[in-house]
Amino acid sequence: MATKPDTVYRAFDRKASAIVEFTLRQYRTKTSTWVVLGVGFTALALIFLIYLDVMGV
Repeated sequence: MATKPDTVYRAFDRKASAIVEFTLRQYRTKTSTWVVLGVGFTALALIFLIYLDVMGV
């Protein structure tokens, strides 16, 4: 059985499948998903508030 040569597209496929697998694993563990979303929202809100403070709005 011949193996397929490693190409750029195969590398992209491997990376895409790894990202999908990680995302699905995160959704299976709902607690960690909510923690990630909460931390991300808090970080974005903090950055937005600092931006507003610096701009003097």
